[in-house]
Parts: sequence; structure tokens; C-alpha cells
Amino acid sequence: MEQWIRFSKYELRDGYIAPAESAARSTYAPFDEHAKLRSETNRLNGEPTAYERLLDIAERSPFKDYHLSRKKRPPVDVSQEVIDLVLQWCSDFGLLGIMHHDCLLIRPYGTRVVGKRISTQTEYVGSGGTWDTVTTIEKTGKAVYRDAKVIVCGVNRNDNDRPAEADFTWLRQSFFPQCDSEYVQFGLPTKSGMQFLALILGCGAAFDTWAWELYAERLVDFLQHAEALRLAVQWTRDDVSVFKPWMNSILRRTSLAVNADRRVVTQFASLFAALAATAAHEIADGFRTIRCSSCGALFATRAYQAKYCKQRCQWRELKRRKKVRDDECKSDSR
Repeated sequence: MEQWIRFSKYELRDGYIAPAESAARSTYAPFDEHAKLRSETNRLNGEPTAYERLLDIAERSPFKDYHLSRKKRPPVDVSQEVIDLVLQWCSDFGLLGIMHHDCLLIRPYGTRVVGKRISTQTEYVGSGGTWDTVTTIEKTGKAVYRDAKVIVCGVNRNDNDRPAEADFTWLRQSFFPQCDSEYVQFGLPTKSGMQFLALILGCGAAFDTWAWELYAERLVDFLQHAEALRLAVQWTRDDVSVFKPWMNSILRRTSLAVNADRRVVTQFASLFAALAATAAHEIADGFRTIRCSSCGALFATRAYQAKYCKQRCQWRELKRRKKVRDDECKSDSR
């Protein structure tokens, strides 16, 4: 994918981040949006980029350093401040695309037998920054049956970057809470459910489908992925070689391609992977993330003496210091 979808408003329903009913749908190019926000004009006005704001959310969330702790259960208490920041972030950039990132292979059904000697099977395979539809046709004396399954490779602490199998009930409960049980029957998606998956993954119609209105992500999963990106950026920037594979495992869901304009572009399977790619590029260019000495916001900069995220914060701090000096002069004169 080169574009991503977002809705104008998101809300939290039963622990899921989902588009509001009246929200307007639009698409945008994350890398172009990042370049626009990184421009000098926006830097002076203090407009942070998507990954800077996501790292700031990770710093404030109760999941900070959870991947490094020995706690078996993730925290459940999330402050209203963090929830508001997450919903505003999603309204500006969309959901992270956790399903698109973590699922490596989706086999919607078992082998279908055509005639007596030919068996066919369709799989959705995540390859770099795209999803491919692979149809296997075998000419055998009997059908070679393969079970329907989902291969998941997550970024959570206990996953260890190893693919694990899941079923379609888990897929529906994790990302489509509004869909009723007819989406999955006997552990397999129905015919409409298979078309639904194809639309969501981009194997069918892209972003102009109604299916995206039903896609949601758990708040807990969102914050865990935000924390994973924060750690990946921190360890890559600090040159912690033993943890560099963490960033590389996220970047696996990106790839290079030539578009219709004969330009080399970066394709991404999820917004999460696109954010990791922009952060990795900026780390390679010498950017580091620090907190503003005035407003406390997290921002990236290449200036080693930088203290403020925007000129407004610098002027505010200068004004505050001048007021302190004037008050001291008045007190000394008395």
C-alpha cells in the first residue's frame, strides 16, 4: 500500500477504538504527510509528526517498559488523558493497522476439490508491504487437505517474533467486534466473510469499501504497539545492537516498488510499519527525540543544543525568564 485510510472521528467502545457513526472517510499518503509536517514552516509552528506524537503517547501510557518487565498481565487502567490523546491521534492519522501488520498468512478455508483429481486453495500472504492472493492448484489423485488458519507474528513481549497459529474467531473478536457470529461458522469465515477479508486486506477493492467502517483495534493492543515502536526507536538510536532486530522485525512489512509515475516508493502493509520506516530514516539522518523544556512535548531534532519544540515555546520561556528577572530587580530595589 502507498496510502492509508482514516476517519474524521474515532471513539472508544467496550475497549475498542472504532470510527464514529458520523465520521467522514478519507485517504492520505503517510510519507507525504510526514514530509509536510517536517517542513521548516511547520517546525516553527510546532506541528509534530505522526510518530513523534505516538512516541509521546507511549511515554505517557501505563504500558511504558511493560515489554521489559516481568509482569505476566498487561496493565488495565488507562487514564482519560491517554485515551483522549489516542482518539485524537487516530482522528488525524487513522488506526495502526495491527491486523495487517501482525497477520502473515490468512487461509480462509480448507482445500476445495474440483472434479476428482484437481484441488484448489486460496491464501492471502503478507509479502513486504503488500498482500498477495495466492491460489494453489494441485493435480493429484486425491485432495491434499490443509486446514484453514491464520499465522500471526506479533510484537508483544512474549511473542519472541515467532509466528503462531490462530483461528478466525480470534480474528473477528480482535478486529471486528461489530460483526455478528455469522461472520465465522465452525471456526471458518462464511462466503461473505472471505470477501470481507479480501476488501480489508486490499486484495479486492482498496479503500472505498464499507468494510473499513467495521474495522477496530483494542486500546490495549494499540498502546502495546506504540510502546514497541518507542523501544525500537530508543534502542536503534542508542545503538543497542542486541535489540536492533526489534526494529528490523517491524520494517519487514515494508518494501520498495516502482509506481505508475516511475518513482521508487515505499510500500507498507500497515501504518505501524510506515511509522517505523519514517523513524528509522530520521535516526539514520541524525535525529534524536527529546522533550521540550517549555511545554513538555516529545519532538525529534538534529540540533544538539535544541531545547524547544517550536519558536512559540522558546518565546514563552524567554518571556517567563524576563518576568522573573524584573521581579527580582523590583524586590532588590525595595
